Amino acid sequence: MPEALDRDPPAPGPLVLVTGAGGYIGGRLVPLLEARGRLVRCLARDPSKLRPAGNTTEVVRGDVLDRASLDAALTGVDTAYYLVHLMSGAQDFERRDRQGALHF
Repeated sequence: MPEALDRDPPAPGPLVLVTGAGGYIGGRLVPLLEARGRLVRCLARDPSKLRPAGNTTEVVRGDVLDRASLDAALTGVDTAYYLVHLMSGAQDFERRDRQGALHF
């Protein structure tokens, strides 16, 4: 039997979380990470809006304003990108933007 078949498959690499993957920067970062074979997890309020190209990417439902969903998304993550800017017509959008960043 060839030596390569006797070995265990390589362990998965570090996990990267991307918030804001549906935005301008995140939408360009995720394909770059995928092209480099990185394990990627994207946090999205509506996962159906994200279509990652790589099979090393998962999309999880969550929101930076929901501490429990953010904590769950961060489980096992080595590197995280916070690319969220809450674009809301609400008068308190600055407070909510700050709150999301503080949760992160």
